Amino acid sequence: MADIRIGTSAFTAAGWAGSFYPKGMKSTEYLSFYATRFDAVELDNTFYATPAVSTVKNWYAKTPPGFLFAAKVPQVITHDKVLVGCDDDFRNFLTAMDALGEKLGPLLFQFGKFKSSEFKTQGEFLARLKPFLHKLPKNYRFAIEIRNENWLDLRFVDLLREHGVALALIDQSWMPRPWEMKKQSRLDYL
Repeated sequence: MADIRIGTSAFTAAGWAGSFYPKGMKSTEYLSFYATRFDAVELDNTFYATPAVSTVKNWYAKTPPGFLFAAKVPQVITHDKVLVGCDDDFRNFLTAMDALGEKLGPLLFQFGKFKSSEFKTQGEFLARLKPFLHKLPKNYRFAIEIRNENWLDLRFVDLLREHGVALALIDQSWMPRPWEMKKQSRLDYL
């Protein structure tokens, strides 16, 4: 049976000081405190830039054994370059994340709903995604989230499965739920 972990998408947010974090606690102590209440966190800040290795080592040191970090792949890879000409960016990101060692969980590629000027069809996106997935190193866990409900079909999921990449679903009212996708025969093996 798979582990079920509880965490949040970041360990800081507006309003947490004095409500979740004790009043007067220094922000440098937030992650250590957070790790006494949760055993996982999604690093949303990595979406905006690859952190320094020293920062990642600090995160590692502030969490107990068994804690798990999931990290978003930087937007320069997913949004700016959309998987093209980003090998150095991706390698730098993986190098930084390696400092988490055994605490490194899945790395999330989060894609928005592309404009038709970027990809007219799902097929165009998959033609770009497939060779990138083929190059992914096998010693990491990856997940992909797309925010286009019309692209969630067997063709997309089969490509992810072929490369050992998980499907991540955003919890928004306009996105189908797994049981809805199954009913619609989009994913007959969920």
